[in-house]
Amino acid sequence: MGGPAVQTNPVVPAGPGMVYTPVQPAATASDYLVAAQPGDPDGMGKTQRRSLIVAVVAVVVAALVAALLVLRPWAPSPADYRMAADSAVDMHNQSNKISEQLVSAYDDAGHGGFSAHDAGELKRSIDKFDRMNKDFASQKALKDKDVAARYQAYMVKSRSYGNFSRYLADSAPIYSRASQSCKKVPDFGDVSDTKAYMGKVNDYVSTCKTDLDQLAKAPDKVLADYAGQASTVLGKMQDLLKQVSDLVDHLSADNLDQSMDKMNDLEDQEKALEGETPKSTDISMKLLAEERKANPDPAYLSLHQALEDKAKR
Repeated sequence: MGGPAVQTNPVVPAGPGMVYTPVQPAATASDYLVAAQPGDPDGMGKTQRRSLIVAVVAVVVAALVAALLVLRPWAPSPADYRMAADSAVDMHNQSNKISEQLVSAYDDAGHGGFSAHDAGELKRSIDKFDRMNKDFASQKALKDKDVAARYQAYMVKSRSYGNFSRYLADSAPIYSRASQSCKKVPDFGDVSDTKAYMGKVNDYVSTCKTDLDQLAKAPDKVLADYAGQASTVLGKMQDLLKQVSDLVDHLSADNLDQSMDKMNDLEDQEKALEGETPKSTDISMKLLAEERKANPDPAYLSLHQALEDKAKR
């Protein structure tokens, strides 16, 4: 196109007494790429500023990580350990309560005074113990690996003790019935003759054996084994009693000597049965061993002591 050329450095005419001054050319877009920006007096570009910010953030993050590693705000506090220690004491107290209830239950059952209702009360205490043990899992102190390991060891024992206690609770009413019926040995003075007395003895043995057969199915193995052995002995006793009754029924002057010899033989067999009869002291020792095996106290003491020590730090 043929228009006039545009001056790149136009001259503005000066007025009277003035000199000619050249007009500065307008800044171009490319000039702004290197020019200082507002708030950027040193002329740093965006890339440079971004690098500086990243460096500052990295330093801040590193400092924060270091502080977290030192302070460990996620770790249990002494107050958390104290709360857990107090809860552990509550669990232990509930365990002791169950132990006392079991002793009382079998004392009552031994006198025929323990019912299914009483067993229900005992099992409610056991259920509460189980809940308390499980609820302990929500304690903040379990974020501590050492405490968590001790708690797991305690839970193994507490479950064992809960099962042991529940089996005894379920067995107690059956044991109570057997204890009551097997203690009612007929008194010879209550009957008029030997034949009548033998009839009462047979009835007594039959009732006792029936209740022992039920106890032999009880959840607690020690009591069940005891009842099974005792029932076997009574079964042999029933056979001896039948033979004695037959001798008494057919006793006469003609067979007196023969009958007495037979009676002496039966008495010897009866004495031999005494050695087969399970002793109550043996049963008590086995129950005690069973309780010791399930006892959660050592595991509890380990857990509680660790919590107490950490609560004092």
